[in-house]
Amino acid sequence: MKSKKARIVRNVIQAVVVVGLGYLVRHKVAETGGATVWDAAGWLLTAWVVLRLAMAIKRGYANVRTHPQSGVNIKTLDQLTTASMPPWSRGFYQMEKLAYRGAWRTITARPLVPGGEFSVAGGPHSAVVWMAALMLVAMLAAVAVTFLPTWISGFWPRLLWFGGAGFALLYAEIWIFGWRRRLKEGGHRIDEGQLILDAGMRGSGAVALADIARCSVLGGGVDQVADAQLWTISPGERPNVLIELTGETALAVTAFGSPRDISKRRIALYVDQPAVFVDAVVRALAARTHSAAA
Repeated sequence: MKSKKARIVRNVIQAVVVVGLGYLVRHKVAETGGATVWDAAGWLLTAWVVLRLAMAIKRGYANVRTHPQSGVNIKTLDQLTTASMPPWSRGFYQMEKLAYRGAWRTITARPLVPGGEFSVAGGPHSAVVWMAALMLVAMLAAVAVTFLPTWISGFWPRLLWFGGAGFALLYAEIWIFGWRRRLKEGGHRIDEGQLILDAGMRGSGAVALADIARCSVLGGGVDQVADAQLWTISPGERPNVLIELTGETALAVTAFGSPRDISKRRIALYVDQPAVFVDAVVRALAARTHSAAA
């Protein structure tokens, strides 16, 4: 995890440095009338960027060449894209796909297909965040329409700025609608001896009923049990259910699109109807114990 964060920080720093150097070189070229040293610096910086792009293309081409002869389709292109990306960015790529899919299903008015019978999208915090995000996008759009014409002169500069602002606002709306749709189509469920947890893009995972010692409503929030042995899965809401495991249990989970293996003793989660959810889990545990005894 630390190496992943280090790679993200390193790539962000590299991008900032390249952009900063680009502006510096451009300013110096204009200031000195195209001095040889600054022209050379500009060419070197351009060559470095082109080299990095070429290396990325080469990695993608190598993945295409090793692809089986079953043909190239959307699925295989997705696999090739994922394989060509640095590991730290794959989680974001998975979330990006979910956002696009969710936004498209919302725009085309597709019927909801909940992933579990215990919904997680009806909490007060999620509704507030949802409305606040939409209002923020609307306000930014109004600001762009009102002030960009006064700040930017010339047809082409205005066109570029309006195009960029429009793309950014559209991208934000796609993420908002996609995030909300994925949350609505999430939900927890009990299936084939497992408790499947799905809190939308934020996280998902599964725990065997055999590994659950106790399930109860968590009235006071997660602060009661905050420790290193707690996995919290909650889409912006205070967890209202606590699951205690029989011991330190290895769990395969997905957090923000990235698969992870964790070992925890407790799970704190949010569900719209905590009492109903807890009752269902308790009944499933009792039924499993009865069938094992028989």
